[in-house]
Amino acid sequence: PGDMGNATTRIGNCGSVTACTDSATSNGRLNVNVGAAASGEGINFFGQLVAADLIGGMDGSSVAPQLGVSNPTAPIGGGFLAGDNRTGDSTGALASALRPSPYITLTSDLNTVGGVGTVTDLQAATIDRRIDDGNPNAGMLISNNTATECVAAANAQTYSAANSLCVISYRMQ
Repeated sequence: PGDMGNATTRIGNCGSVTACTDSATSNGRLNVNVGAAASGEGINFFGQLVAADLIGGMDGSSVAPQLGVSNPTAPIGGGFLAGDNRTGDSTGALASALRPSPYITLTSDLNTVGGVGTVTDLQAATIDRRIDDGNPNAGMLISNNTATECVAAANAQTYSAANSLCVISYRMQ
């Protein structure tokens, strides 16, 4: 989804969802960085899933970044972005932590690169331990790693306990 060159012909409901459009590049990856402001194929990603009736939490009625419209909301607050690290790294996570793959990012701000998080560092650590390795800079789930936010220190392998809000990204492949 998002990078489909023929979405309007392959997805029957695509014509009625503004955020469901054909990709101009269709190169096998999303043309937006992990954690970057919602745009282009990152918005098409969710619009195509809504048009195919695979997700909810948004209506797809606009391509302007807005929670519940172009991007789905999260039950815990904030919403989701889609991006690909083969385009670059914008989350604040270590570039070496990201593998060549698409990611879903949970954030509270769709318009700012990196954004402000939705979960505390303690919640992020719990989520990371339950579905991954507990390390904010490795594995399937990564977090922004600036010293004053989610991790104990820059490049650290543990989350801080400062009750900061974290942006987390999950690798889809």
